[in-house]
Amino acid sequence: MCIQDILFCESDGSYTNIYLADGSRITASAILRDYEDMLADYGFFRVHKSYLINVRYIQKFERADGGYVIIKGDHKVPVASRKKEMLLEMFDRLANI
Repeated sequence: MCIQDILFCESDGSYTNIYLADGSRITASAILRDYEDMLADYGFFRVHKSYLINVRYIQKFERADGGYVIIKGDHKVPVASRKKEMLLEMFDRLANI
């Protein structure tokens, strides 16, 4: 497994579920915060207290239902209201590159 294979990470108590591009899932015995620290420099963004996403795999952002992103493979990941503005600003920066 390589970092670029990670679609997103989901908190599960004191564990983290790591979803991969090939459709598989790995459960690791570390908290999501540990992965947030490790992956910060690799294009990952904490969109919710329970989710860390690889921005390379975002397919679209939906404002409905409080806001969520669709990740490759039709994974629907919620975006916390306090993270929504930062996410939209990041989209703007990427669009202007």
